[in-house]
Amino acid sequence: MKKRLFTPGPTPIPENVALAMAQPIIHHRNPEFIEIFSRVNENLKYLFQTKQDVYTLTSSGTGAMEAAVANLLSFGDKAIFVNGGKFGERWGEICRAYGVDAIEIKIEWGRAVTPEEVRDELKKHHKPQA
Repeated sequence: MKKRLFTPGPTPIPENVALAMAQPIIHHRNPEFIEIFSRVNENLKYLFQTKQDVYTLTSSGTGAMEAAVANLLSFGDKAIFVNGGKFGERWGEICRAYGVDAIEIKIEWGRAVTPEEVRDELKKHHKPQA
């Protein structure tokens, strides 16, 4: 029986993809890698139907979350976040690590936050940055 880990990822992949990934790694400063990476980003423009630049983060989802906080917020800013599970917890942890005043809307796992709950928090906290 094949064991599976039921978390966001890893994703089952076809055998030919797994075999391709077993090939030697192309160094990220190699011209071949640069060409492939550029082509991927151009194709992502088509996929997302945009003419704007597409930025590919070579990190986990947590890395993308941290990039958002680090680039959009400053020490002492306010950010309201929804905590309905591990990803919500992580938003709070990352904000606090950057000195952001992290205002939590705690909801039970599996339930969606309502617009009214968000509106109520926005009324309580004057002009949060995020």
